[in-house]
Amino acid sequence: MTETKQQPRISRYGIAVIVIVLALLALMGWGLANNDSTRPQVGDAAPDLEFFWLDGYKPADAPLTDHGDTHLVDFQGEIVVLNFWASWCIECIDETPELQAIHQKYKDDGVEVLGVTYTDIDSNSIEFLQTYGATYGNAPDVGGRLSDTYKIVGVPETFVIDQQGTLVASFIGPVSAETLEEVIESVR
Repeated sequence: MTETKQQPRISRYGIAVIVIVLALLALMGWGLANNDSTRPQVGDAAPDLEFFWLDGYKPADAPLTDHGDTHLVDFQGEIVVLNFWASWCIECIDETPELQAIHQKYKDDGVEVLGVTYTDIDSNSIEFLQTYGATYGNAPDVGGRLSDTYKIVGVPETFVIDQQGTLVASFIGPVSAETLEEVIESVR
């Protein structure tokens, strides 16, 4: 008697799983191919943001709307150093005095340093700012909408925007006052 081997059969459940996985992969591929929301690049117009300031951290010259907010576009005519950070970020501890030095040097000379606290608790953010002596404007990133607009990949992350609202530099990771000063001086 000869033995015949029976081929393994895929169950209906197995076929359904394969179809679902292939459909999901196709949908993800379609989404990636048709995604026009990319990270802002140097040379692009800086996306506008709406800031609601942390208590005690509204910039002196920031206009407020009837809703208590300020928009990034309201700073057009100034150079803006936009920094995304968090109180739980170790690298932000070293970077904050660098940003404060830029704020102190240029605050009356057409440069605005603005911080955005990423996924943080307001009281922790304020305590961090007080501990490390930051006096520049800071706003919470409520619901992640500000960081989503700039497609940040982590904190700290910094963008420099010129007087016309064009992104002129971006830095992933901590940035020094010296580096920021070079960028600022190149667009003044």
